[in-house]
Amino acid sequence: MANEMGTDKPKTRRLGRGLDALMGDSQSFLRHENDSNDQKTLNVEQIGANRYNPRRYFNPDDLLDLTNSIIEKGVLQPILVRVVADREFVYEIVAGERRWRASIKAGKNTIPTIIVDLNDKEALEVAIIENVQRENLSAIEEAVGLGQLIEQFSYTQDDVAKVIGKSRSYVTNILRLLKLPNEIKQLVETGKISAGHARALLGRKNAVDLAKRIVDEELSVRDIEEIVREQEGRSDKSLASREMTEPKTTKVKSAQTLELERKLSDILGAKVAIDYKDSDTGGAKGSIKLAFKTLDQFEFLLDKLGS
Repeated sequence: MANEMGTDKPKTRRLGRGLDALMGDSQSFLRHENDSNDQKTLNVEQIGANRYNPRRYFNPDDLLDLTNSIIEKGVLQPILVRVVADREFVYEIVAGERRWRASIKAGKNTIPTIIVDLNDKEALEVAIIENVQRENLSAIEEAVGLGQLIEQFSYTQDDVAKVIGKSRSYVTNILRLLKLPNEIKQLVETGKISAGHARALLGRKNAVDLAKRIVDEELSVRDIEEIVREQEGRSDKSLASREMTEPKTTKVKSAQTLELERKLSDILGAKVAIDYKDSDTGGAKGSIKLAFKTLDQFEFLLDKLGS
């Protein structure tokens, strides 16, 4: 991977800390770290998509809305590009591919840009962070992007969580989606099922069939969770059915055990339950359970027991 991504060099800056600056909110950041930082107008044909951009699906309706906006008002925010030497075009998009695509659809020949000096790894990092912070990625695309940060940048999950401003559990859960079959990943990427649906399908052998049911029957996340519970025999309906059909066995306590429970309850001021049975080896085993309703009662029990 090192050869594909270029020569590994010590990083002189952490892009995760300054995405807002890169996106144009702080020109001082660009002036400090890039020589060609002024806004320029470039021909759209000189520019190409970022090969490392985790975003692969662009919603046609959203793209049409942006295209109409650009026709009416133009591109209000410049895109970020970097110079590349190994592509059929001169500039590669770092952030703003949707604006570039919409500009082409709008019939624009040029687009406002800011040229930044980034290597392959830094360009990948910015592409991921920009999309995650703007919530432009599907859950699968985000998982792929975060996985790239971990695999290619040697990030820990804690590092990733800090960079994207999410919790460690969020990162862990979204990375689990990468274990899903490709058919389900595609449904998530195209918005046909949600990330919640996908999480409910994790670990299911019939996950693809269930995913098709979600689409065909327009099932909610709660619906599919109930179906999964039923298949595992642990749904509320299944439990109620078993309780009605399975014979119940009630253990009868001896008079001596009941009397002992009463005496202990009087002494401790709490309900006492004794579970006792003789063993096959001639000994005995069991348990004593104490129940309390308030914290004061619990502290009273502790005092009685000498704790």
